[in-house]
Amino acid sequence: MEDLKKVIKSVVGFAARATVLAVEVAATTVEKVIDVAKEVKQNRRMELFIAKEGYKRFVIHKTTNPKFAIYEIYDSQEKIEYQIDGRLTSRNFAVNFVVNDQVVADAYENKLKRKKGLIHDSVSYEFTLEVNNNHYGNINVGFDEGQLKFYLDTNKWETDIKVTDKKVDIIDELDQVVCSIDLKPNVKDMVTIDVKENHNQLLALMYCFVVMAVKEYLDK
Repeated sequence: MEDLKKVIKSVVGFAARATVLAVEVAATTVEKVIDVAKEVKQNRRMELFIAKEGYKRFVIHKTTNPKFAIYEIYDSQEKIEYQIDGRLTSRNFAVNFVVNDQVVADAYENKLKRKKGLIHDSVSYEFTLEVNNNHYGNINVGFDEGQLKFYLDTNKWETDIKVTDKKVDIIDELDQVVCSIDLKPNVKDMVTIDVKENHNQLLALMYCFVVMAVKEYLDK
């Protein structure tokens, strides 16, 4: 009987040690999974701020507290370059670009120029860009053969995209890409923009917001 008790005690002790070991292994595995997930997330975030060669990277982040700004624009050093106040919804677009509490640029839709229709091909828009309270130009938007066409009248920057496109290239009159927009990178609520070096970065960012606004209009 004593031998049986010893055997039972030994088995129970072994089972207990095995259970503890299993829990420790499981905990270690969970910690490793969490560490890997954090590393992947961090790497993705770092990739957000890496521009193509010859371009400068900006990251647009949709804020969670629109009381102060609806978007923030970061440079490649992860510093805020501009804050965006105003509205960008499925019905309205009018935003201010703010630096050190000063409005340096505006972009808004001329609603009187909007043409509505039952199908996309009969819709058109006009957006005005202003820098330091001075008129810079208008971006006209319409459909042609199923594609959205954006055209800035002052320097002739343009782009043709489908409504479903997530990556957009804006080209100049020499067919050179002056700005690339990724509307859906790997991190939620982020948009990345690569602006060609020695080009007007503020204008490129304003153009990007017009593209975002039209897609917001048509996605709803």
